[in-house]
Amino acid sequence: MRTCKTIILLTVVGAILIWGGNALFWMEHTYLTIKSSKMNLDQAFFLGDWLGATGTVISIRHDGKADFRSDLFYVQDAKVKIEGNRLLINFPGFEKNMTIEEPPRLGDDGFWRMRLDGEIFLKKSHDLFV
Repeated sequence: MRTCKTIILLTVVGAILIWGGNALFWMEHTYLTIKSSKMNLDQAFFLGDWLGATGTVISIRHDGKADFRSDLFYVQDAKVKIEGNRLLINFPGFEKNMTIEEPPRLGDDGFWRMRLDGEIFLKKSHDLFV
């Protein structure tokens, strides 16, 4: 009876280790396949700190890195990729793939804004979100 319990325990532990190892490999592989590169000139309007209507903060830097903060996640130095109407923020164990519904633009009211996944973001300027 004791041998049977030991075999079951070892089988469960082995399965967990294999599953965990595969998950870590997948996360690292995904992170490494998103190449971080400097932002293109046509993407310069995305650079800066953006505050979303729900409190999400996205900071996009010229070196192709970004910080992302929401009520559930906070990641620093994630890789960012902007392609077509998609903005992808990727970090091992975290991926945020957003649809760019409205690219950054300066409105008639003087506020920089963009819309990602239905959420409006305002750009920070001189410690004020404008």
